Amino acid sequence: MKVVVAVKRVVDYAVKVRVKPDKSGVETSNVKMSMNPFCEIALEEALRIRENGGASEVVAVSIGPTQLYVCLSTDLRLNQPRYATLPNIMKAKSKVIKKLTVEELNVELKSDCEVCQVTEPPVRKAGTIVSTVDELIDKLKNEAHVL
Repeated sequence: MKVVVAVKRVVDYAVKVRVKPDKSGVETSNVKMSMNPFCEIALEEALRIRENGGASEVVAVSIGPTQLYVCLSTDLRLNQPRYATLPNIMKAKSKVIKKLTVEELNVELKSDCEVCQVTEPPVRKAGTIVSTVDELIDKLKNEAHVL
């Protein structure tokens, strides 16, 4: 059995996302990109399945910015670190990465979505510093109305 995992490149989680000046999307040029964290979890689980003998091969598929459905269910509890060993790093260097074009796959890519406008979230107002617990409780009751 082969396991297919779809992976997607996204803006790195540590990068502040900026909206393009014409509000047509998000700025992606000269921005650090990384693998989607949920795709990383799915790929890790696929490798565990292969190591446990449940699969003969793991295939990771990526088609640019297009999101594919992951063939594995992702569970956040599975995100336990794996430590690469030197022999496995050397094996990975010799693996062939097969790149196929859209024409070779005989598919037509078309977008069913249209971006109307992208805006930044509203700026948050500054918080206030309280000096005592009584003052905090008073503000929560009278100003925020949460107590």
